[in-house]
Amino acid sequence: MGASESNLISNLQQLLNGFRIQIEMNVKLGKNGSYTLTHLKGEGKIAPEFNYNNDTCYRWVVVEGTDPMGFPKKKVSQRIECDLLTNEIVVPGPRPVYIGTRKYYTILRELKMDYCHPGLDSIFLSGFIAEPDPSAGKWQVPMGPTAAWQINSTDNVFRDIKNMEELAKSGKARQGADKMKMEAEKLKTQMKNIEQQLNDPQNQLNVAKMKKLFDEMNDLSTKQKNLAITYGVGSSLYIDFPLQIKNNTTTLHNIRYDAKEINPSEAAAIVYAYYTIKIIYKQ
Repeated sequence: MGASESNLISNLQQLLNGFRIQIEMNVKLGKNGSYTLTHLKGEGKIAPEFNYNNDTCYRWVVVEGTDPMGFPKKKVSQRIECDLLTNEIVVPGPRPVYIGTRKYYTILRELKMDYCHPGLDSIFLSGFIAEPDPSAGKWQVPMGPTAAWQINSTDNVFRDIKNMEELAKSGKARQGADKMKMEAEKLKTQMKNIEQQLNDPQNQLNVAKMKKLFDEMNDLSTKQKNLAITYGVGSSLYIDFPLQIKNNTTTLHNIRYDAKEINPSEAAAIVYAYYTIKIIYKQ
């Protein structure tokens, strides 16, 4: 390998290992002296997931560490780790007290940044979940047992309630779920077929064949994970935000989303509710 090729690979490795996503949710809900407060911050490394079969390099994933070639490696769980800074319930009488973990996570279900077609970028995130499981989000209830309330579903305020209601009334969510189930069965059959081929001793002697099978399996796995979004039921399962990606800058995206604007009908019960998503590049 020549010096120019070596420098090119080194620069590409540096570029792909430099992207970060930072998220922050800061919420105060309630009125008349009774409030729920939640504040979390998190950060994760991200990189484009190249799928040469479908040319979907605009889809990004959470990564951790590097592969043997020095390129970012996709994180299996797709978790973005978060720190819980505030978790309180304020009521006139005795208050529940949070005694649980300070470690939470959200799962990145889809991150689309398509520089060739601006205006169609979006991100789908799960709600915040206690580490290592929901039971770790414990509250001490006055004169009662502990309860795993986690963050009291305060992140639900960022789900588009009107859109969810319209989906339910129109039956599209039910139709989408039915189609999703059918497609899931098809994908399961296809994946089982590929698994059988991967275990075939003859195929295992053919490097090119094995690579092709692994690529096909990865493609099917990605489709399986995105079924809810593909069939229009993602809005009822995940929190989604439109993105405004900028080129030629180290700050690709930086917007604070206001739940009062997402759900105006709920504004009376929202003191403040902000969800900030920042995508940056740093060497």
